Amino acid sequence: MAESAGKAAPDAPSHMAHGDPVETCPGVFIARIPLPKPPGSVNVALLHDVEGWTVFDTGVRSAAAEARWETLLEGLVGRRGHLARIVVSHMHSDHSGMAGWLAQRSGAVLAMSAAEYLTGRMLEAVNAGPAPEAAVAYQRRAGWPEDDIAAYRAAFGGYRKAIHPLPGAYVRLREGDSLSIGGRQWQVRTIAGHSPEQVCLQDTGGNILLAGDTVLSRISPNVSVPTWEPEANPLQDWLTGLERLTRWPRTQMVIPGHGAPIADAAARARALVAEHEAALARVLEALDQPRRAIDLFETLFHKPVTRATRFLASGESLAHLHSLRARGQVAPRTDERGVVWWQRV
Repeated sequence: MAESAGKAAPDAPSHMAHGDPVETCPGVFIARIPLPKPPGSVNVALLHDVEGWTVFDTGVRSAAAEARWETLLEGLVGRRGHLARIVVSHMHSDHSGMAGWLAQRSGAVLAMSAAEYLTGRMLEAVNAGPAPEAAVAYQRRAGWPEDDIAAYRAAFGGYRKAIHPLPGAYVRLREGDSLSIGGRQWQVRTIAGHSPEQVCLQDTGGNILLAGDTVLSRISPNVSVPTWEPEANPLQDWLTGLERLTRWPRTQMVIPGHGAPIADAAARARALVAEHEAALARVLEALDQPRRAIDLFETLFHKPVTRATRFLASGESLAHLHSLRARGQVAPRTDERGVVWWQRV
């Protein structure tokens, strides 16, 4: 969530948000699908192959996204073949929301990692009903006041509204798999943290990396403890994944899920690790007295946290606390109301 400097690729197409898709290298086109909320758009890749197009990520369910995809399908895809495969980096609605629509329209096969597909299907089902009491208890432990918890209950179900239902079957992608598309070999890389098993695709020739939300050019991806796994340590998962990323073959252009391309994924990964290690140090310093997860917002974030962003903020606050707990540096105490207070050991 925090703003930080990222190095854009020197030949990054600054006009990518407008007009036709940009062919970043032979057979690889990048377009932006509009989002109704910040960051305003999601980057999608269209990979050309004589056997049919592959798309990487899809955008959120919306009329604007449908209109944009109509243009892409009738123009770029329609003139040069059909849509054969949909690769979704992760189950967040801004990346998976149009996958069901595209699959139903084209007959294309959906490909995802198992954890992302199954988590997405689970959230579809859960969001069809009222907010689970386990999720409400999660917010109470973080320190949310009762009026915010009531608002959470009232607004619950947004994930289901933001996606077209995923197809009932999929092709599983695993770490190390290889996809042959348009004469290029794309290696599947998976990194946990931002989501359970996010997929990146790397051209083994070293030309391009489709990074999803693993690294972003100007902001840090949100890394939150999920309500359905309240004891998780996603920040450590992500930091470990970023360390692995620094050892991947260097690429000429990195396409993140949002924002401008990045010239050097490894350098960006190291900067993100340093940023979050600094945040962990600030949180640890702030815990000289007991604090709740929601008491750490000013310590962690440069911008005020609103009711609209409180869910992401408290999840990220808990992610930092759980990382410090795993390192043996902080300990929790639960009061009689079910609120958890954290303090430095």
